[in-house]
Amino acid sequence: MGSDKNLWDRLRWSDPLPITNELARHVGDGPIVYRVCAFDDGNKPRAIPRAAGSDTTGTLDVGESGRGSRRLRTLSRVFNGKKGSHRAAWEYRWYDFSEVFPLAQLRVQFVRVKSKEHAVAIECQLLEEYRTEYLDRPPLNASGGKADAVEAWLRGQGLVEPRDDQGWLKLAGIIPAEILIV
Repeated sequence: MGSDKNLWDRLRWSDPLPITNELARHVGDGPIVYRVCAFDDGNKPRAIPRAAGSDTTGTLDVGESGRGSRRLRTLSRVFNGKKGSHRAAWEYRWYDFSEVFPLAQLRVQFVRVKSKEHAVAIECQLLEEYRTEYLDRPPLNASGGKADAVEAWLRGQGLVEPRDDQGWLKLAGIIPAEILIV
């Protein structure tokens, strides 16, 4: 099995959804990978300057959850000023990101995945790709992914070496084809 680089463009992301109380009902309670993105007034992704280039997807946060609707309900609550535990939403409010990225212009996209382990692996790969391309993390991401846990899981799936010669996770054949654009 080879690596699975360039997942950003290959995943079947949902349509962008506003961060409202209705967000969670679109997701279902299964595992997901999600991203929070900034959009401009014309409802197009907003470019964000990074250390090495410009992120034209407007990605502010990448996350995963074994219980999608619960996680996005919490995300929405905290982004909208209510109590809850979501690090990216908390940072958005605490550091006044709304001055630059108004809440009305933020959107969430998600991909339903097979298991919590798949969600963690895909999130890790997305964050590694982002870090490699922009020499930075998405602005609201505190985590760089859970690489040790993903590597252990891949070994449990029968991969003796979970990374290829270039250091990429070997996710090809592990990620279900139905969530990929081929």
